[in-house]
Amino acid sequence: MIPPLIHQTWHDERIPAKFADWAASWEAMNPTWRRILWTDRMLLEFVAERYPDFLEIYCSYPANIMRADAGRYLLLDHFGGVYADLDAECVAPLDPLAAEPRLLLCHEPPTHWALHAPYRSHPFVLFNGVMASPAGHPFWRHLLERMRGTRFAADVLDATGPCLLTGAYLAYGDKAGINVRSCQLFTPKDAHGKSAPPYGEAADTTLTRHYWAGTWWSDRKRRPIRDRATALWHRARNLATRGPRLDPAA
Repeated sequence: MIPPLIHQTWHDERIPAKFADWAASWEAMNPTWRRILWTDRMLLEFVAERYPDFLEIYCSYPANIMRADAGRYLLLDHFGGVYADLDAECVAPLDPLAAEPRLLLCHEPPTHWALHAPYRSHPFVLFNGVMASPAGHPFWRHLLERMRGTRFAADVLDATGPCLLTGAYLAYGDKAGINVRSCQLFTPKDAHGKSAPPYGEAADTTLTRHYWAGTWWSDRKRRPIRDRATALWHRARNLATRGPRLDPAA
């Protein structure tokens, strides 16, 4: 069954003010559940200890969002529970999920599908901003093997993001072990704030709302030129001064 654990991730323990109320909603709605905020350092140590054969790939990702994506899958594999982005708000108790023996996913709003699905021959796109799972569900090992093959994908969405998740689900043999619900369950509004109509099935009870406020692409788009130039300078300096690279086994 899905254990009463809530996993969230951020660079460090200083959650930005714009996320604070949403982050607090998870404990307010679920006082008997344990919420863990995983920092970048905690995730790195977790992967090193529990998934050492994946550590080299994890550290080699060029973007931190890729480590955040991979980390959430590994947390659900090892611990189970609910993963939630920091820009997701819990609006109803999660206790009904505790009786679910399957991995629980939902679709992204249908308005997002045309942006990504047709180019990858996917009929839809699955959402990876809120997910719930029993510990040790075999799907996560299937996904982990796919991540080994997509580590050099040009697009983050294909390397570790929703399109990787969708492709892994479509290729997974035991679909009866995964409960895929409508977007109303976890993300009833799209990135433009428009409500998504129910499709294919009756509308689900909404447990969480995702506000698309902290997504990696919007942050990158809004970064001032000075910040981007500073980041490039730091990368160049690191490449010039870091010295020889250790063998991954060492």
